[in-house]
Amino acid sequence: MITLAFTPEKALWVILLFLGVQLLENSFLVPKIQGSYLRINPGIIVLLLVLAGYFMGFWGLILAVPLAATIIGIYKYVRHRIIIDDDYFHQDNSSRLIRS
Repeated sequence: MITLAFTPEKALWVILLFLGVQLLENSFLVPKIQGSYLRINPGIIVLLLVLAGYFMGFWGLILAVPLAATIIGIYKYVRHRIIIDDDYFHQDNSSRLIRS
């Protein structure tokens, strides 16, 4: 604020630099970090954000990545359970005898 009072052109450069850093961080760094943490391709995250922002606006941007991560987690859980259950039912019946 003090710089704005004495040299407004420097304040303009600070604002432009801040906006540039935010733009680069939110366009490249955040999808990369979210993608590696959630194990989703960063390109998919960017695509999700663009589509959700276009169709649902601000709330789409807020909810796109958590919703996608939840759906992927549920899909992996169900797929894992189906594979385990499928292996269980295809085992030899003699190994599942119950002793009474």
